Amino acid sequence: MIDKTLSHYRITAKLGAGGMGEVYEAEDTELRRKVALKILPQELAQDPERLERFKREARAVAALNHPNIVTLHSVEEAESQHFLTMELVEGQSFDQLIPDQGFELDRFFELAIPIADALSAAHEKGVVHRDLKPANVMLTADGRVKIVDFGLAKLWEKEPADDSTELATEGLTKEGVAMGTAPYMSPEQLQGKEVDHRSDLFSLGILLYEMSTGVRPFKGQSSIDLASSILKDDPDSVTEIREGLPRHLGRIIRHCLEKDPDLRYQSGKDVRNELAGLKGEVESGAVPLSTGAIPAVPPPPTAAAKQRPGWLIPAALAAGALIVVALIWMNRGREAGTVVESITPSESAVAVEPEFKKMVVLPFENLGAAEDEYFAAGMTEEISARLASVKDLGVISRSTAVQYDRTGKTLMQVGEDLGVGYVLEGTVRWARNPDGSSRVRVTPQLIRVADDTQLWAETYDRTLEDIFEVQTEIAGKVLAELDLALVGGEQMAAVEAPTENLDAYNLYLRALNAAERAEALSREEERHMAVQILEQAVELDPEFAIAWAELSQQHALLYFNGDDRTEERLESARAAVDRALEIDPELPQGHVALGRYFYWGPRDYDKALEQFTIAEKDLPNDSELMASIAYIIRRQGRFEEALERQQKALELNPRSVQQSRALGTTYMQLGRYEEADRQLAGTLAMAPDYVAAGVWRAWNWLLWKGDGLGAAERIEPYTRLGVDVFKVLRGYYLYLGGSYAEALAAIEDLSEDLYSNQFYANPLALNRAYALKALGRPEEARAAASEAVEVLEREVLANPDDPRMHAALGLAYAMVGREEEAVREGERAVKLQPVSVDVLEGSAKLLELGTIHALL
Repeated sequence: MIDKTLSHYRITAKLGAGGMGEVYEAEDTELRRKVALKILPQELAQDPERLERFKREARAVAALNHPNIVTLHSVEEAESQHFLTMELVEGQSFDQLIPDQGFELDRFFELAIPIADALSAAHEKGVVHRDLKPANVMLTADGRVKIVDFGLAKLWEKEPADDSTELATEGLTKEGVAMGTAPYMSPEQLQGKEVDHRSDLFSLGILLYEMSTGVRPFKGQSSIDLASSILKDDPDSVTEIREGLPRHLGRIIRHCLEKDPDLRYQSGKDVRNELAGLKGEVESGAVPLSTGAIPAVPPPPTAAAKQRPGWLIPAALAAGALIVVALIWMNRGREAGTVVESITPSESAVAVEPEFKKMVVLPFENLGAAEDEYFAAGMTEEISARLASVKDLGVISRSTAVQYDRTGKTLMQVGEDLGVGYVLEGTVRWARNPDGSSRVRVTPQLIRVADDTQLWAETYDRTLEDIFEVQTEIAGKVLAELDLALVGGEQMAAVEAPTENLDAYNLYLRALNAAERAEALSREEERHMAVQILEQAVELDPEFAIAWAELSQQHALLYFNGDDRTEERLESARAAVDRALEIDPELPQGHVALGRYFYWGPRDYDKALEQFTIAEKDLPNDSELMASIAYIIRRQGRFEEALERQQKALELNPRSVQQSRALGTTYMQLGRYEEADRQLAGTLAMAPDYVAAGVWRAWNWLLWKGDGLGAAERIEPYTRLGVDVFKVLRGYYLYLGGSYAEALAAIEDLSEDLYSNQFYANPLALNRAYALKALGRPEEARAAASEAVEVLEREVLANPDDPRMHAALGLAYAMVGREEEAVREGERAVKLQPVSVDVLEGSAKLLELGTIHALL
């Protein structure tokens, strides 16, 4: 066949042969490219019905478009020869590459995740590989993974007889037998049963096993022995074969290797996401990261930074010096005892004792109408809250339980994932009767995950009016089964119904959902929506204390995040929490809300800690409360103590992307940038669409590497979300990287006069002024700065005690040469937000004052 031409393909070399035909390298003389030709067996060409089915299914394979799948170009015929043309892959197959001991862990993830991603893409198009094995996975010369022969096993297969039970041995592909390669076949393939995409996931599990250990999970001296092993044996975990592998990897592979397809992962995407999540956890460190020293100097500038105009250099030096000043003050205060003494936590906030029991309340399944989903969510929330109020029981946070995807997982696997010994799950059905009455059926069950034993189960069939009593009964039964008693004066969280108005309760749950979206997407319009919904809830039930408390927190967050710094917003926050505590003076959520009002509003951290201490007595294991305490003491400069508290909170809320992100920012504020990057990468592995983590990671990159262009590149994907502030940040990073024209273009189409967050006010005109001055256009720069002065003078008049506005106005005055006024405004900002009160925001004001002096 060498040098022979089929159609417009000149055959240049033979690459291999097998039961599915011979493979050749060829040159496409029309397109002048190299391709692979697979000549089909004559038996296929002689069966018209089978050939037509082959062509039809080949077209489905050819439609696949994925960087890790070899492209099938065409099915053609020439000189009575039927053949496929495919992308020619030059590289090595995995059967040549897998080391005797398996790949190193980082290399394993680099290779395994693209394989799972490719399977996912193909399965979504309805294409199954059926012969996934190391020989069918290639690594190209440029390091890209490619799966070959995708879907071809099925394309060659004859329609099986109903009683087909024959076994395919290595490379055997004759008619009437199961298709595949024996060591990598699924049980259903071996048994001649109907095969779907989940068969590929079993083969993937075998491949991952071999990639991580260097050995196959199933062995046999003959094909019959091998088949018996695949059908009956449970292989040793990869963590038993090779030390140093994460336990979770063993669980992922074991899940792929379930004999029953219904018990495996149900999609390649699930496997891909599990591997990506584990990769992030490994990179970020599943255990507390080691401590490091605070850097004494800022990071070195990039080459681009060294070429900036001379007037920028003193600004950068002043900023770096002021960082050091702030850090020196922070450490001096700690040593001299000038910082407020550490808050005394309740016993439950100290290290967990060996006998400390942990559990998770998984979201109860709604068996009723879809619109009743909120009711099942409320049931779960209330039971979880009651259990979390017991100090000797650790309850995984609601946010983690809601986000956790247990699809296809056993309860033992759930326990391993979340680090708990017990799982409470259940079902809820809300039935409305023709006479207008309602009944609720709740069926909870408590499972000990170590041996998958059901400790307790019961069915409650009650009227709707009894629902809150049922919640308390369930929590009490759980405590009894766990042999946990309330001690001393301890009481379980209040058993009274938070409201008798279920419409109000529905609105409350909807508001919580909107608030979560606001945090995850950095969209304050979602928080405004939460406020509006909560206002409707308390209008329906003016005695709904916990809704008043939540309303206060959302008002306070709008103020704190800089979206609305008006006194009216702060007064609304105080009025709402006062109303909550007027209704129920003992409400722990009310004290939490009052603490957050003091924290986010007037910044009275001592009063905030006082309120949190009161709440902690009733909420000893509340991860959100633990985190709030950590955030306050972080602002007081006690970063290491804050770090410990955040790590403890994350243990109870391991899937909280908000707390994971916040831990990353603490590392960043300590100057431990590499650890911060790993933590934020782990956060994004859990939630790739979590915008806040991506934005903070870009900022961390700037501080770590001094690389403005790199930071701009990292934030660029978020500029497509339609949120202008990300475009402003990108422009700022481009400016710091020396790309002044690009920085100017990045913000040119924005319309808002002012962008702000909790640290800074950012007039768009001032950003333009910086870029124009750097581009050597001083008159335009001065005009833009004058425009910024007008905007900021109005803001200062409206908000005379806002340090952000004074600092920004000082910078604008400096840009137009009004030296005395510039310094006055900068010093006013520092006085309003002293570093002695708030290390984080106080340092920001010092930085801006330093920049003002550098500009003058």
